[in-house]
Amino acid sequence: MLISCVDGDSARGKQIDPLADLLARGIKVALIYGDADVACNWYGGQNASLEIASLVPAYETDFSKAGYADIVVNDNYIGGAVRQYGNLSFSRIYDAGHQVPYYQPETAFTVFSRIIQGDDISMGRNVDLSSFGTEGPSTSDHTNAAGPAPESICWIRDAALRCTQEEQAAIAEGNGTVKAGIWYPTNEDVPTSASPDQAYVPKSEPIVTASVPLTGVYSATTAPTVKQSSGASALRLNFPFWLPRRDIPAGLVMEEVENVRNSDRTIRNGLIGGLAAAAALLL
Repeated sequence: MLISCVDGDSARGKQIDPLADLLARGIKVALIYGDADVACNWYGGQNASLEIASLVPAYETDFSKAGYADIVVNDNYIGGAVRQYGNLSFSRIYDAGHQVPYYQPETAFTVFSRIIQGDDISMGRNVDLSSFGTEGPSTSDHTNAAGPAPESICWIRDAALRCTQEEQAAIAEGNGTVKAGIWYPTNEDVPTSASPDQAYVPKSEPIVTASVPLTGVYSATTAPTVKQSSGASALRLNFPFWLPRRDIPAGLVMEEVENVRNSDRTIRNGLIGGLAAAAALLL
Protein backbone atom coordinates (compact mmCIF):
# COMPACT_ATOMS: atom_id res chain seq x y z
CA MET A 1 0.00 0.00 0.00
CA LEU A 2 1.43 3.36 -1.08
CA ILE A 3 0.50 6.38 1.01
CA SER A 4 1.21 9.96 -0.01
CA CYS A 5 -0.59 11.91 2.73
CA VAL A 6 -0.77 10.66 6.29
CA ASP A 7 0.14 13.16 8.96
CA GLY A 8 -1.59 11.85 12.05
CA ASP A 9 -4.42 14.37 11.81
CA SER A 10 -7.50 12.80 13.40
CA ALA A 11 -9.73 14.87 11.11
CA ARG A 12 -8.47 12.85 8.17
CA GLY A 13 -9.90 9.60 9.48
CA LYS A 14 -7.28 8.14 11.82
CA GLN A 15 -5.35 6.07 9.29
CA ILE A 16 -2.51 5.18 11.67
CA ASP A 17 -4.19 2.14 13.27
CA PRO A 18 -5.47 0.60 10.00
CA LEU A 19 -2.05 1.00 8.41
CA ALA A 20 -0.37 -0.61 11.42
CA ASP A 21 -2.81 -3.50 11.12
CA LEU A 22 -1.92 -3.97 7.44
CA LEU A 23 1.78 -3.89 8.28
CA ALA A 24 1.28 -6.54 10.97
CA ARG A 25 -0.40 -8.74 8.34
CA GLY A 26 2.74 -8.62 6.16
CA ILE A 27 1.52 -6.02 3.66
CA LYS A 28 4.01 -3.43 2.43
CA VAL A 29 3.27 0.09 3.69
CA ALA A 30 5.20 2.84 1.94
CA LEU A 31 4.84 6.53 2.74
CA ILE A 32 6.04 8.90 0.00
CA TYR A 33 6.24 12.64 0.65
CA GLY A 34 7.47 15.60 -1.33
CA ASP A 35 9.52 17.90 0.87
CA ALA A 36 7.98 20.96 -0.82
CA ASP A 37 4.41 19.83 -0.13
CA VAL A 38 2.62 22.45 1.93
CA ALA A 39 -0.60 20.41 2.18
CA CYS A 40 0.95 17.23 3.64
CA ASN A 41 4.35 18.21 4.99
CA TRP A 42 7.00 15.51 5.19
CA TYR A 43 7.69 16.11 8.87
CA GLY A 44 4.18 14.94 9.67
CA GLY A 45 4.65 11.95 7.40
CA GLN A 46 7.91 11.07 9.13
CA ASN A 47 6.19 11.17 12.52
CA ALA A 48 3.32 9.10 11.16
CA SER A 49 5.74 6.41 9.95
CA LEU A 50 7.34 6.22 13.38
CA GLU A 51 3.90 6.01 15.00
CA ILE A 52 2.87 3.17 12.69
CA ALA A 53 6.05 1.29 13.55
CA SER A 54 5.47 1.76 17.27
CA LEU A 55 2.16 -0.12 17.01
CA VAL A 56 3.75 -3.25 15.49
CA PRO A 57 6.11 -5.11 17.87
CA ALA A 58 8.35 -6.37 15.07
CA TYR A 59 8.97 -2.78 13.89
CA GLU A 60 8.81 -0.81 17.12
CA THR A 61 12.57 -0.50 17.63
CA ASP A 62 14.15 -1.68 14.36
CA PHE A 63 12.39 0.85 12.12
CA SER A 64 13.40 3.84 14.23
CA LYS A 65 16.98 2.51 14.35
CA ALA A 66 17.16 2.38 10.56
CA GLY A 67 18.85 5.48 9.19
CA TYR A 68 18.17 7.60 6.13
CA ALA A 69 19.82 6.45 2.92
CA ASP A 70 20.05 8.31 -0.38
CA ILE A 71 17.55 7.34 -3.07
CA VAL A 72 19.86 6.83 -6.05
CA VAL A 73 17.73 7.43 -9.14
CA ASN A 74 20.43 7.22 -11.80
CA ASP A 75 24.18 7.58 -12.26
CA ASN A 76 24.21 11.26 -11.34
CA TYR A 77 21.08 12.10 -9.40
CA ILE A 78 19.94 11.53 -5.83
CA GLY A 79 16.20 12.05 -5.70
CA GLY A 80 15.54 11.86 -1.99
CA ALA A 81 16.13 9.99 1.24
CA VAL A 82 14.45 6.86 2.56
CA ARG A 83 14.15 5.09 5.89
CA GLN A 84 13.24 1.47 5.32
CA TYR A 85 12.94 -1.59 7.48
CA GLY A 86 11.13 -4.71 6.35
CA ASN A 87 7.83 -3.84 4.70
CA LEU A 88 7.67 -0.31 6.10
CA SER A 89 9.32 2.65 4.43
CA PHE A 90 9.21 6.42 4.50
CA SER A 91 10.56 8.32 1.48
CA ARG A 92 11.27 12.04 1.38
CA ILE A 93 11.39 13.18 -2.26
CA TYR A 94 13.45 16.28 -2.84
CA ASP A 95 11.84 19.34 -4.45
CA ALA A 96 8.46 17.67 -4.98
CA GLY A 97 5.09 19.21 -4.22
CA HIS A 98 1.78 17.60 -3.34
CA GLN A 99 1.68 15.32 -6.40
CA VAL A 100 5.14 13.80 -6.30
CA PRO A 101 5.12 12.17 -9.79
CA TYR A 102 4.23 15.53 -11.36
CA TYR A 103 7.34 17.22 -9.94
CA GLN A 104 9.79 14.30 -9.90
CA PRO A 105 8.51 11.63 -12.31
CA GLU A 106 11.69 9.59 -12.61
CA THR A 107 12.24 9.50 -8.87
CA ALA A 108 8.59 8.57 -8.25
CA PHE A 109 8.73 5.76 -10.81
CA THR A 110 11.98 4.44 -9.37
CA VAL A 111 10.69 4.43 -5.79
CA PHE A 112 7.35 2.91 -6.80
CA SER A 113 8.98 0.12 -8.81
CA ARG A 114 11.42 -0.79 -6.07
CA ILE A 115 8.61 -0.93 -3.52
CA ILE A 116 6.50 -3.22 -5.71
CA GLN A 117 9.44 -5.51 -6.41
CA GLY A 118 10.43 -5.68 -2.75
CA ASP A 119 13.89 -4.23 -3.35
CA ASP A 120 16.09 -1.85 -1.44
CA ILE A 121 14.45 1.52 -2.16
CA SER A 122 17.76 3.33 -1.80
CA MET A 123 19.80 1.44 -4.40
CA GLY A 124 17.40 -0.98 -6.08
CA ARG A 125 19.24 -4.06 -4.81
CA ASN A 126 17.52 -7.39 -4.29
CA VAL A 127 17.45 -7.82 -0.51
CA ASP A 128 15.77 -9.94 2.13
CA LEU A 129 13.14 -7.60 3.55
CA SER A 130 12.64 -9.77 6.62
CA SER A 131 15.88 -8.42 8.08
CA PHE A 132 16.87 -5.51 5.83
CA GLY A 133 17.12 -1.97 7.15
CA THR A 134 18.67 1.14 5.63
CA GLU A 135 21.79 2.63 7.18
CA GLY A 136 22.57 6.29 7.60
CA PRO A 137 21.85 9.32 9.79
CA SER A 138 18.76 9.34 11.98
CA THR A 139 17.51 12.55 10.39
CA SER A 140 17.26 13.83 6.83
CA ASP A 141 18.99 17.21 6.75
CA HIS A 142 19.13 17.90 3.03
CA THR A 143 18.63 21.59 2.20
CA ASN A 144 18.81 23.70 -0.94
CA ALA A 145 20.97 26.77 -1.34
CA ALA A 146 18.89 29.81 -2.16
CA GLY A 147 19.51 31.12 -5.64
CA PRO A 148 20.29 34.74 -6.47
CA ALA A 149 17.41 37.19 -6.17
CA PRO A 150 16.08 38.35 -9.54
CA GLU A 151 16.62 41.95 -10.57
CA SER A 152 13.72 44.24 -9.77
CA ILE A 153 11.56 45.38 -12.69
CA CYS A 154 9.82 48.75 -12.57
CA TRP A 155 6.40 48.12 -14.12
CA ILE A 156 4.94 51.53 -14.82
CA ARG A 157 1.33 50.39 -14.34
CA ASP A 158 2.05 49.37 -10.77
CA ALA A 159 4.90 51.71 -9.90
CA ALA A 160 3.81 52.09 -6.28
CA LEU A 161 4.52 48.42 -5.61
CA ARG A 162 7.01 47.43 -8.29
CA CYS A 163 9.37 50.42 -8.38
CA THR A 164 11.83 51.68 -5.78
CA GLN A 165 11.41 55.08 -4.16
CA GLU A 166 14.25 56.44 -6.29
CA GLU A 167 12.56 55.16 -9.45
CA GLN A 168 9.21 56.61 -8.39
CA ALA A 169 10.84 59.99 -7.77
CA ALA A 170 12.45 59.90 -11.24
CA ILE A 171 9.09 59.00 -12.81
CA ALA A 172 7.40 61.89 -10.99
CA GLU A 173 10.01 64.26 -12.44
CA GLY A 174 9.34 62.95 -15.95
CA ASN A 175 12.70 61.26 -16.34
CA GLY A 176 13.45 57.95 -18.03
CA THR A 177 11.70 56.05 -20.77
CA VAL A 178 9.06 53.32 -20.95
CA LYS A 179 9.38 50.25 -23.15
CA ALA A 180 6.81 47.44 -23.16
CA GLY A 181 5.38 48.71 -19.89
CA ILE A 182 8.75 48.78 -18.12
CA TRP A 183 10.40 52.03 -16.98
CA TYR A 184 14.11 52.48 -17.66
CA PRO A 185 16.33 55.35 -16.45
CA THR A 186 17.73 56.02 -19.94
CA ASN A 187 17.36 54.77 -23.50
CA GLU A 188 20.71 53.04 -23.16
CA ASP A 189 19.25 50.81 -20.42
CA VAL A 190 16.56 49.40 -22.71
CA PRO A 191 17.59 45.87 -23.76
CA THR A 192 18.02 45.40 -27.48
CA SER A 193 16.98 42.35 -29.46
CA ALA A 194 19.45 40.20 -31.32
CA SER A 195 20.72 41.55 -34.60
CA PRO A 196 18.72 40.18 -37.60
CA ASP A 197 21.94 39.21 -39.37
CA GLN A 198 23.09 37.16 -36.41
CA ALA A 199 23.44 33.55 -37.50
CA TYR A 200 21.08 31.03 -35.97
CA VAL A 201 22.86 28.31 -34.02
CA PRO A 202 20.74 25.16 -33.66
CA LYS A 203 20.81 23.17 -30.47
CA SER A 204 23.11 20.19 -30.46
CA GLU A 205 21.62 16.75 -30.74
CA PRO A 206 21.46 14.65 -27.55
CA ILE A 207 24.41 12.33 -27.02
CA VAL A 208 23.80 8.73 -26.05
CA THR A 209 25.81 8.03 -22.91
CA ALA A 210 24.75 4.45 -22.23
CA SER A 211 23.98 1.43 -24.32
CA VAL A 212 21.53 0.02 -21.76
CA PRO A 213 17.91 0.24 -23.02
CA LEU A 214 15.90 2.85 -21.14
CA THR A 215 13.42 0.37 -19.77
CA GLY A 216 12.97 -1.39 -16.45
CA VAL A 217 14.14 -0.15 -13.08
CA TYR A 218 17.53 1.38 -12.38
CA SER A 219 19.75 -0.47 -9.90
CA ALA A 220 22.63 1.51 -8.46
CA THR A 221 26.06 0.13 -7.67
CA THR A 222 27.41 3.23 -5.91
CA ALA A 223 25.99 6.50 -4.68
CA PRO A 224 26.86 9.36 -7.07
CA THR A 225 28.55 12.50 -5.83
CA VAL A 226 26.16 15.32 -6.57
CA LYS A 227 25.84 18.92 -5.51
CA GLN A 228 23.55 19.07 -2.49
CA SER A 229 21.32 21.65 -4.10
CA SER A 230 18.95 20.84 -6.88
CA GLY A 231 17.54 24.34 -7.08
CA ALA A 232 14.13 24.54 -5.45
CA SER A 233 13.45 27.51 -7.69
CA ALA A 234 12.46 24.91 -10.30
CA LEU A 235 9.19 24.68 -8.42
CA ARG A 236 8.46 28.31 -9.14
CA LEU A 237 7.33 29.53 -12.55
CA ASN A 238 9.59 32.37 -13.72
CA PHE A 239 7.69 34.39 -16.29
CA PRO A 240 9.53 37.05 -18.32
CA PHE A 241 6.67 39.40 -17.57
CA TRP A 242 4.44 40.24 -14.65
CA LEU A 243 0.70 40.71 -14.91
CA PRO A 244 -0.67 42.92 -12.14
CA ARG A 245 -4.09 42.38 -10.68
CA ARG A 246 -6.51 45.26 -10.46
CA ASP A 247 -8.39 45.43 -7.19
CA ILE A 248 -11.97 46.69 -7.67
CA PRO A 249 -13.61 48.04 -4.49
CA ALA A 250 -16.70 46.13 -3.48
CA GLY A 251 -18.67 49.39 -3.31
CA LEU A 252 -18.12 50.06 -7.01
CA VAL A 253 -19.24 46.54 -7.91
CA MET A 254 -22.48 46.91 -5.93
CA GLU A 255 -23.08 50.35 -7.46
CA GLU A 256 -22.74 48.88 -10.95
CA VAL A 257 -25.16 46.07 -10.09
CA GLU A 258 -27.71 48.58 -8.80
CA ASN A 259 -27.37 50.66 -11.98
CA VAL A 260 -28.13 47.59 -14.08
CA ARG A 261 -31.19 46.84 -11.95
CA ASN A 262 -32.48 50.40 -12.31
CA SER A 263 -32.02 50.21 -16.07
CA ASP A 264 -33.99 46.96 -16.17
CA ARG A 265 -36.83 48.57 -14.17
CA THR A 266 -36.97 51.55 -16.57
CA ILE A 267 -37.20 49.30 -19.61
CA ARG A 268 -39.86 47.12 -17.97
CA ASN A 269 -41.98 50.09 -16.90
CA GLY A 270 -41.73 51.58 -20.40
CA LEU A 271 -42.94 48.37 -21.99
CA ILE A 272 -45.86 48.08 -19.57
CA GLY A 273 -46.86 51.72 -20.22
CA GLY A 274 -46.71 51.23 -23.98
CA LEU A 275 -48.88 48.11 -23.83
CA ALA A 276 -51.40 49.90 -21.60
CA ALA A 277 -51.64 52.82 -24.06
CA ALA A 278 -52.16 50.47 -27.01
CA ALA A 279 -54.92 48.62 -25.15
CA ALA A 280 -56.70 51.93 -24.36
CA LEU A 281 -56.74 52.94 -28.02
CA LEU A 282 -58.21 49.61 -29.06
CA LEU A 283 -60.98 49.90 -26.49
